[in-house]
Amino acid sequence: MLNSLDALIVAFLGMSFISMAGVLLMFFVKNEKWKKRMFYGLSIWGVIVAICNLQTYFSYMLGDIVVAALLGLLAVAAVLIWKFAKSESRYKMAQGMAAVSVVAGMMHTFLI
Repeated sequence: MLNSLDALIVAFLGMSFISMAGVLLMFFVKNEKWKKRMFYGLSIWGVIVAICNLQTYFSYMLGDIVVAALLGLLAVAAVLIWKFAKSESRYKMAQGMAAVSVVAGMMHTFLI
C-alpha cells in the first residue's frame, strides 16, 4: 500500500516523464502535423501543471499563486502567438514559451 509520500513521488515521476517526453518530441519531431499536435498538447499540459500548482498553495502565499498563474498564462500566450504567427521565428518563440511554462511549472510545483 502506498502512503502519501509514495503517491507524491509517483505523481512527480509521472508528470516529469510526460513533461520531458513532450518537450523533446515537440522540438525533435520533423513532421509538421505532429509538431503542431505536440505543441498544443504541451500547452494544455502547461495549463494543467499550473492548475495543479495553484491548488497546492494556501491563500496567504500570494507570491507563489501569482507565479503559478503567470506560468499558466504563459502557455496560453504561446498558443495565441502560434495561432497568429506568420514567421518561423514566432513559431519557435511560441514553442519555447510552452516549454518554459511546463518546465518552470514542474520546478515550481515540486522543487520550490
